[in-house]
Amino acid sequence: MPSYAVICTTENIAMFRLLCGLALSYFCFSCGSSEEKTPGKSRTEGTHPIETHLSLEPFADSIVRLDKYTPENMEKLGYYFHKLVPNDTILADSAAVLFLNFAWSITDTVNQKLLRDTIDYMDLVYQGGNPPTEKQKAFLQGLKKNHLDLRGNGEGDVVAILDYEWINGVIKPKSSSALDDYLSLLAAEQSEPTLQDAGLAVEMKELISRSLLSERIEMQPLPQTIASNVKQNSKFYLDVLMLGSDNTPSLEDETKLTLTPEFKQGYDYVLANYPSSKTAEKIKEWLAILKAKNRKKIEEIRTAMYQ
Repeated sequence: MPSYAVICTTENIAMFRLLCGLALSYFCFSCGSSEEKTPGKSRTEGTHPIETHLSLEPFADSIVRLDKYTPENMEKLGYYFHKLVPNDTILADSAAVLFLNFAWSITDTVNQKLLRDTIDYMDLVYQGGNPPTEKQKAFLQGLKKNHLDLRGNGEGDVVAILDYEWINGVIKPKSSSALDDYLSLLAAEQSEPTLQDAGLAVEMKELISRSLLSERIEMQPLPQTIASNVKQNSKFYLDVLMLGSDNTPSLEDETKLTLTPEFKQGYDYVLANYPSSKTAEKIKEWLAILKAKNRKKIEEIRTAMYQ
């Protein structure tokens, strides 16, 4: 992994100003109110006394000076969040956006290195191979020290992933319950992806649970970036529930447009237990389309899938 000097450039300063502006905009947008962290993490009305001067500026100023392409800076990122982010859920949620973007940049950097690396790391994640070499073990230990890990992607490749258990431990003590749920969903999706190798890789009830959780999070106030991600996640789960995937289609017979037993049971479960949910509403719409044998609409939905 190449090392990079930490340089405070004009671009860094501009980025810092932009991040502070985004945080301030979100803070002001939230009805001009803040909230103290409560045991139940419920959002409460009211404003902080002016003299408290709660701000994300110290946190944003500190991380903008870190090289976001150096894995060793993950520990500093966590330290700054712990020490510099106020115990205010609105500000903490905004700080979490900066935190996650920084962490994702580091993960992307490691994955770019893996693509270029001539060393084969598959023995670290796939069973039945050769015992890992000392160099392979050292590489994995270095990743874990920086709160990263390796995972196979189901297609014979190795990818770096974030340690969400550590991330959740850093962010959740200060963030809102909605953002806590979002982090839990990210962690679940990473540890057990919904789709893998073009097939459904989780039980139907787990897919339904993720869809229901995603729609509940979507109804909560969150920073715009995360709210947009949640909306995309919600659409993804609904797409999979309606259509399935290439290797796990929802339709057993394309001619008769009949469902597979797995998907039919899943639909029955949602309609019986969560009839007023958005997930149930989409399933009802999908069932009506299948009953009407509206193939044009089916193709439209397939074309828009995952977009």
